[in-house]
Amino acid sequence: MNHLCGHLNFCIVQNANDYAIGKVNSIMTLRILHHNDPDGYASAYIVYDYMMKSDVDPSMKDIHFHSMAYGQPVPAEIDYEKDHLVMVDFSLQPLAVMDEFVAKIPWDQFVWIDHHKTAVELEAALTQRDMPIPGIRVTHDPHGVPVAACELTWKFFYPTEETPIGIALLGGWDTWRYVTQNDVRSKYFIQYCNSTDCTPATYEGQEFWGRVIVANEDPYGWLMDTVLKEGAAVDRFRTIDNRKTIQGKGFLGKFAGHSAIIVNAFGSSLLFEDFTVHPSDVDLMVSFHYTPHGYWTVSMYSVQEHVDCGTIAKTAGEAGPRPSGGGHKGAAGFQCDWPYIESLIERVK
Repeated sequence: MNHLCGHLNFCIVQNANDYAIGKVNSIMTLRILHHNDPDGYASAYIVYDYMMKSDVDPSMKDIHFHSMAYGQPVPAEIDYEKDHLVMVDFSLQPLAVMDEFVAKIPWDQFVWIDHHKTAVELEAALTQRDMPIPGIRVTHDPHGVPVAACELTWKFFYPTEETPIGIALLGGWDTWRYVTQNDVRSKYFIQYCNSTDCTPATYEGQEFWGRVIVANEDPYGWLMDTVLKEGAAVDRFRTIDNRKTIQGKGFLGKFAGHSAIIVNAFGSSLLFEDFTVHPSDVDLMVSFHYTPHGYWTVSMYSVQEHVDCGTIAKTAGEAGPRPSGGGHKGAAGFQCDWPYIESLIERVK
């Protein structure tokens, strides 16, 4: 067993989940709703891989990918009576929308896997289900280690198999484990993902993830020699580009009452590494950008132990014009309009 995956060598699939897996093995139409980021892409591909390896005749496998952003409407194509649905690394917001969604789906036609703190809270608040929804909704493994959705999805569908190295590296990035483990490989892996087409609905994406999940067979081959080396080169370029963005567009202020570095740009926490003030000197790092769906997305990050981004995002988002919001303690977000963003910002002059 490699040390990257050892902490996930556990099985949390219950009898209900086993039943759901059996049903997934015999369906005709499967719709995979996944978050539109690498963790969601990997999770969706794992579901797809499991289905393609099942004993069902290939001509009977009608698989659809739905890449979801928070705030998007539920896909209109869903036939709630016939379709089987797997939702990974994602939940619908606000509570009323998720409540209505799960009420329409037969118990044995839905699997929900998510690792966000707000998803765990959301499940506890659902009113339309008398029995647990098949799947996994946890933020940490039994040893207290934070886990990503791709790692949970792997353990749900392949509970007896070792987690692939690439999936563990991605999980390390998505949960910030790479910081405490001082493992820069997770950063290089995500930079490679961001520089290529890794969406599971495309041939290129399926080829990429297909190689990732078998990389344990040759751990120092393609993954190390190509993905991580090219990811390191991408990281050097993006570091320079991020520096230009944050130094040209970033400013100090308060956001929702918390001290913050704020920037009007699309990006990740890496945007903030080269600002004149270090992220450890403020409560939040906040970015916002306009989306093609007609609203603004606010993303926030924090390295402070006393700050919970998930709680801040949920509180601010639900009070806004598009009730939404949540995520992790160290990274979260919500959707709103521009006047609401302005109302939350107090610039330091």
